[in-house]
Amino acid sequence: MKRPLATAGFTMLGALFAFSKLNNNTAMSVAFAVTLIAFLVFIFAKPLRKYGTAVLSMFIVLVSIVFLYTADIHYGNAVTAYAGKTVMISGTPSQLPYSDYGKYYYVIKTDTVNGQSERLNIRLVSDGPLDLEPTDRVSVKAWVFRLGENGESYLDYYKSRGLFFGAKIRDTGKAVIDKNYRCTPADALLKLRYRFSQNIMNELGGDTGAVICAMLLGDKTQLSNRSEAAFRNCGISHLFSVSGFHLSLWSMMIFGFLRKLRFSQKKSGAVSIGFCIFFMLLTGFNPPVVRAGFMLLCVFAANLFAREADASNSIGLALLVMLLINPFTALSVSLWLSLLATLSIISYAFPLSQKLYRPFVKLQNRYAKSVVNYILSLISVTICATVATLPVYVFVFGNMSTLGLISNLAMVFIGSVCMLFSGIASVLIITGLTVLGSPLMKLCGVLSSILINVAERLSDFRYALISVSSTASKITVIVGIAVLAIILIAKPENKKLIRVAAVTCILAFFVTNAFVFAIDYNRLCICVCSGECVAATVSYKGKTVLIYNGSDSYDSSALVSAANSQGIAYADYLITTDDAVGTDNLKDSLHVSETQITKDLSLCDGELNISADGKRVVTDFSKTKIVFLFSDDIMLERDVGVLIIDEDRISSLASPEMIYVSKDGGIH
Repeated sequence: MKRPLATAGFTMLGALFAFSKLNNNTAMSVAFAVTLIAFLVFIFAKPLRKYGTAVLSMFIVLVSIVFLYTADIHYGNAVTAYAGKTVMISGTPSQLPYSDYGKYYYVIKTDTVNGQSERLNIRLVSDGPLDLEPTDRVSVKAWVFRLGENGESYLDYYKSRGLFFGAKIRDTGKAVIDKNYRCTPADALLKLRYRFSQNIMNELGGDTGAVICAMLLGDKTQLSNRSEAAFRNCGISHLFSVSGFHLSLWSMMIFGFLRKLRFSQKKSGAVSIGFCIFFMLLTGFNPPVVRAGFMLLCVFAANLFAREADASNSIGLALLVMLLINPFTALSVSLWLSLLATLSIISYAFPLSQKLYRPFVKLQNRYAKSVVNYILSLISVTICATVATLPVYVFVFGNMSTLGLISNLAMVFIGSVCMLFSGIASVLIITGLTVLGSPLMKLCGVLSSILINVAERLSDFRYALISVSSTASKITVIVGIAVLAIILIAKPENKKLIRVAAVTCILAFFVTNAFVFAIDYNRLCICVCSGECVAATVSYKGKTVLIYNGSDSYDSSALVSAANSQGIAYADYLITTDDAVGTDNLKDSLHVSETQITKDLSLCDGELNISADGKRVVTDFSKTKIVFLFSDDIMLERDVGVLIIDEDRISSLASPEMIYVSKDGGIH
């Protein structure tokens, strides 16, 4: 059987993802019974035993169902036992602490709950800071709630991280903290990561240091919303995801350095394997890092045993390890993005760069050749990653950056240099060689400032994001995947057919979205967020108004997500109240141009009531006036009526244009 680990890993990923999304025990039971019968038939029917791939796939599906069912039972029991109750929690930090919107967050691994032994990841939240470091133990009474109650995407995110509960600390003054309670290898590595982060922020501070922490450690907790949004809108937020890019860069640098020192391939490979394991532990077994880590482990192990590493088997092994530890990892969006991008880059980046290089084959200058090769490699990698991850952006995020290619060309090299030098500087500082590490860190600060400035300038472009969430976009993607799958299964002798089909599907996707964009540009688009508050985005002819009176940070985050899903990265106008919470997040994340504070912004007698000095406010877009009316007051089912009146015919209300939009943004 060819590539058994790849078969097992990818089968388990697909099975766990499908059954997790289905979330139906009856369907899982039926699937288990049918698969078990088929598996036994293949095992006992001698002519069928030769189909080893099918037998292995069925066995993996059976294992996947058992593991997922067990995980669901554990999750359900924990929710029943603790959610909605005040309990005494004791445990040690498993992640770095962070603060957001005046709240302080500490993810801990419990050792006891109400005095009973219990191993859970719980995110503590408090109004004040706790003097809690990675090797300390905290005991505190807190009210437990289930994370992810705001929506399915939130629930999937937390479950994929093995983080099921949040807990609100009633009284931080009663928290008991045992300093230096223990120092396991995991605690020591978390503390080392904490010290790295603290040293960087002490040297640089602000967004300059926060960007380096994000690139080097994947720690985005200190990054401002404005900078994070700027990098996201530019399509280079992958710089902040500690991933295979980071691990590959460091491990290959170490391997190459040892080889230059005349160490043998085996010794160099052994040291690199040790570093890969250390880095995976340091980053808390982040899924993309684990995937890349196992792949690199296989590459370096091949040097030890004089074998050729197989990329597909390496990725399959990584998937098996992660999914067996936590079956809900199959729901991780970051894992899917990393996996699809990696497979595409491995398969197509080099052939594509070779084709792009053809016009430059006559170049004689070796420096010019190196520069051209680097640029073309970066272009091919970006194209492959972008195309491969399109389904995720269409079905999960609903948007994509129009600046991805130019941003990667302008910033990835600087980011790589910054990450490399800041890592060296951090090691020098933490080992006491501050006189060498500090100047190098200052240089990294300059590079970080350049990255921030370029990202913010580029993200000021009104159409930095475009929506790809339309039904037409989704149909185009599904049809494209189906066509390519059929062609690949048929294995045509003419390989040109595959390339032509791929290019045609990609062009069809972009033409479809350009057509949808042209239609939506001349049509009022509105999205109302779920929840108690008034939160909506209204777009018309390239202009955008935000209406918001949220009471907590989740409300503003929901509005930002809603705006981004519509391809909105820039807002012309924000109507809000002076007591709304999270308006700073809106202004930073969506580049708000102008803000109007109203005295009242609420639902009243079936209408959205916007009051200023006792008068109703009518939002003005140059030559367009918009009045908002709510048709009924049913929670989570409310429809919105939007009346558009051109200024030229403001006295004539005979034929107003009326569009109704539901809570999920669907137009009726």
